[in-house]
Amino acid sequence: MPIKGYGFIGSTARYRERSRQPPHEPFSPGQNLWLSSIGIGTYLGNADDITDHTIRKQSCAGRVGANVIDTAANYRFQCSERAIGAALKQLNEEIADA
Repeated sequence: MPIKGYGFIGSTARYRERSRQPPHEPFSPGQNLWLSSIGIGTYLGNADDITDHTIRKQSCAGRVGANVIDTAANYRFQCSERAIGAALKQLNEEIADA
């Protein structure tokens, strides 16, 4: 799902500037993007609503500067990808409404 203004060199640099918290640099360059030093992983957990809810809540870490989410098609029988998609859709709607 494309999110307007995100995932490009300029937009990740702007995201980094908005999210920087002294005294350290929480971002590092990787693949021509600024990646947060903290992210979330979605590998472990049951394929159930409780785990999906937890992943959706963790995916909202983007509100405070995290922009790294580890996922793959085989994580939790693709439940992780759907939970992250729902969280990113919600974040995108919040950004559009702001």
